[in-house]
Formats: sequence, C-alpha cells, structure tokens
Amino acid sequence: MPDENDPDSVPEEIERAWETVVGLRLPVEHTRGEPLSGQEEVRLEGTLHAPGHIIARCGPLVTSIKCSDSTEWVIDYDEQSPYHAFAGRRVVVTGFPCEPPLQHVIGVTGHFAVSLMRLAKGRGGAWLTEIGPGQTLTGCFKGAMRNVGQSPLSFVTEIGDTFQVVNNPAGVIIGCTVQALCYPVQLSPRVAKTHQPYFWVICPWAYAELWELRERPDAGLPPDVYVDADSGQVRHRRGSTKPDETEN
Repeated sequence: MPDENDPDSVPEEIERAWETVVGLRLPVEHTRGEPLSGQEEVRLEGTLHAPGHIIARCGPLVTSIKCSDSTEWVIDYDEQSPYHAFAGRRVVVTGFPCEPPLQHVIGVTGHFAVSLMRLAKGRGGAWLTEIGPGQTLTGCFKGAMRNVGQSPLSFVTEIGDTFQVVNNPAGVIIGCTVQALCYPVQLSPRVAKTHQPYFWVICPWAYAELWELRERPDAGLPPDVYVDADSGQVRHRRGSTKPDETEN
C-alpha cells in the first residue's frame, strides 16, 4: 500500500495506468515468501480453492488449500498460477511453511511453499495430474499460441532443452530471450500426446497483455480444455465428466 506520509508515494492505480501507457513489462517472480527456518518438509492433503480459476476477473486472487482439519494454507497469489488447474479438486502437496509476501491475506493458518502437487483422487476428466517446483529459466519461445492453430508453443532454454508449453501465458513474444518462471507438469495419460517434457510457463508481461488474457473466452487455456460450470474443475473435453472417476 502507498505511504500517505511519503510525498513520493504513488497510488497503485496511477502506477499501473502509467505502466500500461508506457508498455512496461514486469519480470516474473514467486508471489510467496521464503521458507521458515528450521522447518522440515510437510505433507498436506485437502481441496484446492482458486476463485476465478485460471484468471482473476475481479478482486484479489488467493489460491489456497483447505484441509480436513479446518486449516487453510495460502500457496499462491499469482493470477497465472498453474495451481488454478486443480481448482475444486482434492490434492496432496509437499513443501514448507513460509513467510507471507509483503501484501498478503490474514485469517488463514499460514502460507505454504509447494514443492510438489498431485491429484489425490477423483481424476475424472483431469487435464493435469502433477505440478513440480517453479524455477526461473532463461530461454525463448518458439511455435505459436494454441488458439492460432499452428505448431504448438514451446520454450527452449539457453542450454538447448526444449519443453512444450501447456498454457497460453500473457506477454509471449516468439524468438525473444526472456527469463520465465517454469513449472514442470504431468498431463493426464489420456491427454499427453508425446513423451516430451511439459511446462506451465509465466513470462514477463505488461498490464495490457494481462488484460487481453482476461478477456479471452478460453481464459488462457488450450482449446481442448475448459472450466466445468457445475464443479468449477478444469477438465479435458475428451475426458469423463464424472467427478468421482479415478485413473490409475
């Protein structure tokens, strides 16, 4: 929040408006704090809540896990977080309790840095089944966005490793070197078409590009994926619509 006693402080709305006008591209970063010192790895199981699913159309977006013991752990604030793909589903996560970022919600059990997330059960129609730890990598995008109907979008790192991108991130510029936040993901066996590794990628973006993503009817999802209106779950169109179906 701006400091009212600081004459150089600028309200956030004005700052964002200026960033939009000049087309400033914002670097990517984790929206959580550092793991608390002395903490051992913890396992949580619960239902993932992400109001707005893939995008935040209004208000703050808080992605959290609500456990059966009534505890609630915040895991992300990022509008393009890969964890939105598990909205409404029961998940098992491992990681560490961590410090909250400067701007954070209160009234929750704490903040949690996820190392690994996977579906617990009820995988009917699932698109993704596992999300690994986010890592910052330097590289460039090749191909095209999925809604263009051309070659799939891929990310090639500076050492030559190539990963297929499963989401449609805001701010993609083909061929330009960027630092991106990349999460290794596993697709459902019925969805995966190749043995090539898959990434969920968040790249540097400008507010105008983020707003454009919000206005897309596909909400940044590939064309064969949708958000089920009844369950709020992200589903694959060729997958089952039965919420209690389980995949081995």
